[in-house]
Amino acid sequence: DGLYNTALGHQALGTATSTDYNTAIGYRTLAAIIQGGEENTAVGFSALATNSTGARNAAFGSGSLQNNTIGGKNVGIGWNTLFTATTSSNQTAIGYGALQNMITNSANDTEGNVALGYNAGTALTYGGANILLGYQAGDALTTGSNNLILGYDIDAPSATGNNQLNFGNIIFGSNVNS
Repeated sequence: DGLYNTALGHQALGTATSTDYNTAIGYRTLAAIIQGGEENTAVGFSALATNSTGARNAAFGSGSLQNNTIGGKNVGIGWNTLFTATTSSNQTAIGYGALQNMITNSANDTEGNVALGYNAGTALTYGGANILLGYQAGDALTTGSNNLILGYDIDAPSATGNNQLNFGNIIFGSNVNS
């Protein structure tokens, strides 16, 4: 049911009831979507597979946003981007494995991360407003927020710290956004 939906693939939009404006291409894409999960695009094996009511997500790649249930306004491009994120919103992950272990915790602000690059931010579970740019940039960061990490295989001084800056292991800073 619903209006203006497009599905191509086994179980694509499989449980759609009265949701509109979704595009699902691939096996199990948007398979669990129900009423309220609108304006999503999923392309690739199990992309947005468990999304039920999350809206305005874009997932391109096998496993991209696979475990999202109610999170909205996320972009995942690449294999397993934002794979474990269930209720996170406003995340951008581009590159193989980027932000793949992101978990939402109601006690933490975990929104607004941007990770671009192979495995950028891959270990991040709780933390928000991080900008991680480059091959494996910030891949050791686990719970920090408001960090800015730029470069090839560059990490923050602390895996759990906030407001850190590291540009190519040349320029460092702390209390960046405090």
